[in-house]
Amino acid sequence: MKKILSTKEKYIKNDYIWARKLYRSATVASISSFVGVLALAIFALCHFCFFDITVTEIYTNKVFYYINFPLREILQFIPFSVSELLLYIFIVCSIVLIFKTIFHTVKSIILYIRMNKEGNLPERRSMLRPVAHLGLRFVSVFCVCVAVFIFFGGINYTGAAFAQKNNYTQDGYTVEQLRELCCILAEEVSLTRQVLETNPNGSINETYSGYNPYRLAEEAKTAYSRLPAEYNSARKDYTAVKFAYSSEIMSNFHITGIYPYLLPEAVVNINTPIMSLPHTICHEMAHQLGFAREDEANFIAYMACLQSDNALFAYSAYYTAFSYAMNELRLYDTENWQLIMQNADKNVIKDMERENAYWNHFETVSSEFTSEVNDTYLSIMTVEDGVKSYGGMLELLLEEAIRSGAIK
Repeated sequence: MKKILSTKEKYIKNDYIWARKLYRSATVASISSFVGVLALAIFALCHFCFFDITVTEIYTNKVFYYINFPLREILQFIPFSVSELLLYIFIVCSIVLIFKTIFHTVKSIILYIRMNKEGNLPERRSMLRPVAHLGLRFVSVFCVCVAVFIFFGGINYTGAAFAQKNNYTQDGYTVEQLRELCCILAEEVSLTRQVLETNPNGSINETYSGYNPYRLAEEAKTAYSRLPAEYNSARKDYTAVKFAYSSEIMSNFHITGIYPYLLPEAVVNINTPIMSLPHTICHEMAHQLGFAREDEANFIAYMACLQSDNALFAYSAYYTAFSYAMNELRLYDTENWQLIMQNADKNVIKDMERENAYWNHFETVSSEFTSEVNDTYLSIMTVEDGVKSYGGMLELLLEEAIRSGAIK
């Protein structure tokens, strides 16, 4: 026959159970915190004590590759994004744990009140132990994520910049040079736009088989394999990006793609406007190769797109570069900006309007929050310009154009 416990016995049993749970959680949190602090210390050591090129040679070219290669090989056989699935699981588990904690906390408070009314309150208190238990669990998860992020790719932010490795001067450029670059890009983007498959209204035909996102993901691997050595990793084992099932949610947050580092998966928003999709795919693949900084990933993606036989890749490269360059020129030379825009192919301008209309549809508080978070993240990861670093590819484009003799 089951024994009926008194209020005091229930209180003591509840207190004992949560005391044990709290002890275990505190132990795990202590170990996790040590690992997290160790990872941060190593990151700081790489950033402040080692030469950038040393970090690149030892970590990016060797350690980063070898710790990610086995996981990449396994993950490429899984048709969906494992990191996206883990995010869903984490959210669900977090919600369950929060409600469970609320339930147990309320239960502890009720027992406490009943004991207090009976005037038989034990010395020990257990009311907030469920809350402390939950907090310690989240501390453990957070510290482990920080450690995995740093060891599995975050250290790349402390390595040598692409410009440094390739002896780019990047000592500033004139408005005249920027104007010349815009003129070149306007011509190239207009020419590549004219050969694309289009709908009767002039928009890009997204139903054309050559523009299927999954085909673009495979063709991006071929494009990367053709890159010259100075723009590319020495190893040619590329993994195709995966498209997110939650792409609509990503659009609400103005996210076109992510490379989480916790797993070596490049995840892309499949709803990204077609004119930007190939460049976005190549951008996330650049992160897989160890190009952590956004301006470098943009530039490497630009160069990779130009290696593809698919006309949409070349257009996406020039379209992205043209957009960045013209946005910059508009700040300093409105007259020439207007003239170049007038001379560019009209369908290119309409593509810009279509893309802006798509993202303006998702202009919400969540999108502004994402921008702030991304800016903070990039600043923490030693990227001084924050989200402005995405446009830093202009300096690389200008340097490349000067080296090739396209502009003086």
